[in-house]
Amino acid sequence: GEMSELLSGCIEGFYGRPWTLDQRLELIQNLKKWKMNCWMYAPKDDAKHRAIWREKYTEEEAKLLRTLLADCNENGIDFIYAIAPGLNIRYSDDADLEALRSKLLQVASFGCRSFAILFDDIPRDLAVEDKTQFSSFAVAQCHVTNVMHRDLVKEFGSSLRRFLFCPTEYNARMANPSVKESQYLREIGTYLHKDIHFFWTGPDIISPEIPASSIQELREVIKRKPTIWDNLHANDYDLRRLYLGPYSGRSEALKSEVAGFLSNPNCEYEANFIPLMTLGMYTSSSDYDPIKALDVASQAWTPRFRISSTECLPQSDVQLLIDCFYLPHLHGPIAQSHISDLEFLISSRDAGSDHFRQVSSRFIDRCHRLSHLYEEMTRIENRDLLYSVYPYLWELKEDNYMLADYAGKHLQLESHWEKPYRWREHVAKHYRGGFVADLQRLLRFDDNGCFFPANAPHGVSHSTYVIRPCMRSDEMALANVCLGTGDSGADATKFFRDPKVLGLRWAIPYMMLDGALAFVLEDEIGVCGYVLGAINTPEFYDRMRKEWFPKLALQYHLPIVEEEGFRDAEIIREFHSPSLYFPAEFSHYPSHLHIDLLPRAQRKGFGTKMLRVLFDAMRSRGSQGVHLEMSPSNVNAFRFYSKLGFQKLAEIDGGLFLGLKF
Repeated sequence: GEMSELLSGCIEGFYGRPWTLDQRLELIQNLKKWKMNCWMYAPKDDAKHRAIWREKYTEEEAKLLRTLLADCNENGIDFIYAIAPGLNIRYSDDADLEALRSKLLQVASFGCRSFAILFDDIPRDLAVEDKTQFSSFAVAQCHVTNVMHRDLVKEFGSSLRRFLFCPTEYNARMANPSVKESQYLREIGTYLHKDIHFFWTGPDIISPEIPASSIQELREVIKRKPTIWDNLHANDYDLRRLYLGPYSGRSEALKSEVAGFLSNPNCEYEANFIPLMTLGMYTSSSDYDPIKALDVASQAWTPRFRISSTECLPQSDVQLLIDCFYLPHLHGPIAQSHISDLEFLISSRDAGSDHFRQVSSRFIDRCHRLSHLYEEMTRIENRDLLYSVYPYLWELKEDNYMLADYAGKHLQLESHWEKPYRWREHVAKHYRGGFVADLQRLLRFDDNGCFFPANAPHGVSHSTYVIRPCMRSDEMALANVCLGTGDSGADATKFFRDPKVLGLRWAIPYMMLDGALAFVLEDEIGVCGYVLGAINTPEFYDRMRKEWFPKLALQYHLPIVEEEGFRDAEIIREFHSPSLYFPAEFSHYPSHLHIDLLPRAQRKGFGTKMLRVLFDAMRSRGSQGVHLEMSPSNVNAFRFYSKLGFQKLAEIDGGLFLGLKF
């Protein structure tokens, strides 16, 4: 019965300074009060949780964990100890397995009976010695996790309460190429012991919504109910943001599809009152309404804003604070109204109208109220709460002082949109200055998450070009680009009867077999370029031989009639007898790439941009280097790659091979 209980609780799993003992003890009390049942200890900056996971805890550190475990047990909260060995574990190394086992048994000796092994945010490639024992990354992870689970069950029997696993593909966007078709997730579903829980963050790392249907699809693959590791209120990825809004975007129907919900919230402990209280309300009721829950939770939070024995910050100010720092994808109503008013004032051409004056007056009054909120907050007795929100409030105050002046003076000017505005309090290079700020000014960031240079090359309109991940629907577009550049960079259409055959050899398999390293360049006409890669060339070529070419050989039969002036036969013979070349001397450059741009996208800087995107993706998956093949006669291409740092590796069978180490 205990194992079927819906998990509901908190993960201390962020990147940043871990919470204090007093904060954790208060958290345990709150979890009990809010009808929640677990807390997972997984602070990324506990070095012995992740960076130096093999090292055991000192007696002083052990004392802290014993204290927390005892308090959890006393309050009916399941303490889950998590360890993250994935950065450098050798899955086939008995010594590493013994170190992991010994570490878990040490924590078990403190009284812990629930554990988690986390393999999130780690390199994807196996070490050479692991590849000889394990057929895949997933199989290696399952082996280690199953062995630890088996040994703890043997040691503690039925007193072992829970064992959880966090995969490397922990959301739908990471699933390669999709949840249904991910080999990694399929193997986890097959090989991970059925009693081990599986963490999942939803459609994305931070998921505004988690549809029940998406979890039903996942369950078919992993063969169990997932436990939601919920990053809705996590803020460690952007230190200028804070999230005080209610738990939302999760339906009542979702509860029956999952094993539980654990929130990985703000780094700032004091900021998590409403996020965690409303999560408890969601998991313990059948008619949850986030707006009603927020009203109840904000009233419960207000006493923590005590100014004196007889005075607290007004409820309206607490609500204003929440609205300004609401949710990743959503502003609170007051904040959204403030933005809408400013948008109207900036775009208006009639500063003399009654409506303009009305909106301007309302906007300026709200600016002063937001600025005053900072002054009021400095009076509260709970200094930990103040310091949790202090940097965010300071920025809010400064910007709204400036905006009040901007709306009250500059926007009253005729043709104000043509005139620059300078705030008297802001000194150039001081306000929002510094190294990172100067880097950020060189790139514009649009609403689609795309970065563009602030100073574009002459003649380039960046608003019409987007680099994005390749999709299955791009198959024919890849073939068209491949054909349009297939004659040593020139259009090869006249040489092929079948417009798709060249793309089936050189472009489409990269999308179909390893879509995570396939990107396209798109303008208002359509796809006009691509960059494609494989992280591990020998493995990719092996998959092409086993999975790709046999399918093509069934579609394109031999013998083939040679047609003068056409090259179809040459490519089709490759389908039946592929020539895939990766010499041993290229071992330091295990990845490879192809890049092609149609003429309308050339000489505009997009080749470099697309390669940077690909290189970042390759580095994030642990690649040490990349190689490519080009024509020795293409002097311009050689010059281009040389500027990027590529070096000549070899000339083989009329092809020039270049390599770049990361």
